[in-house]
Amino acid sequence: MPDHFHRDVIISVSSIVLAFAVLGGILFWLGGSIGSKVAKIAEGHGILYGRTRSIEALAEFRQSAPEIKKYGEDMSILLPAQDGILDFRRWLDDTARTHRVVAHSSFEGNTVPASDAAAGSIGFSMDATGSYGDIQGFFHELEETSKQFLLTLNAMTLLRSGPGTEDAFHATAQGQMYFR
Repeated sequence: MPDHFHRDVIISVSSIVLAFAVLGGILFWLGGSIGSKVAKIAEGHGILYGRTRSIEALAEFRQSAPEIKKYGEDMSILLPAQDGILDFRRWLDDTARTHRVVAHSSFEGNTVPASDAAAGSIGFSMDATGSYGDIQGFFHELEETSKQFLLTLNAMTLLRSGPGTEDAFHATAQGQMYFR
């Protein structure tokens, strides 16, 4: 009996170990399969989230399109056409005369052509002579309040014209003028 009992115990224990091994293999295989399916589902949710954000952004753009169009029209008024830069000197002379300043200007450097995405530009330099207050008003109008040209002044020098000239100044400036 002990011989038979010993053999039955070994067979029973071996059967139980084999059953656990087979069950563990099946669970391992199912776990990998479920993990890959979960990863695919998460990836699909990410794609759907991105598409939803894109649709929301498109809706916002469509709502703001009339406002953007208005700003585009305002910019086209503010930015002259490239051939409109020829009026710059006449406008500068008129503005200088209004502020009792004598001004001379010239274009310099390379012209950057305009594109659909950005305005074109050309460099210019100028000299102006007058009283301190007149020169200040002249440059303020050029850079801040001009409705005909969009300008930036990159560098400016202001010096007293000479000894005995308490209120006579000479200014030189370099800048950029923008066009469409």
